[in-house]
Amino acid sequence: MVSSDVKNIIRGYLTRRTPDGYFVIPAKLEALNHLKDLENAITYEIAGDIVFIKVKSRSLGERIIRRLYRLGLIA
Repeated sequence: MVSSDVKNIIRGYLTRRTPDGYFVIPAKLEALNHLKDLENAITYEIAGDIVFIKVKSRSLGERIIRRLYRLGLIA
């Protein structure tokens, strides 16, 4: 069963793309440690203690959001 909080977060972050075609997911800097297996599929930019994870694929973005939500790392 999927929490309505996660559904709302997914809907919020994965409805609009940036002008260059990416979905952007803001997360705590520690999130990068938990996404090592996805290094080749993501791009990210660090701003202070926040990391902006950029993905082209909606399904990959959803997987990332679900993983980071479970770990409490969504910013």
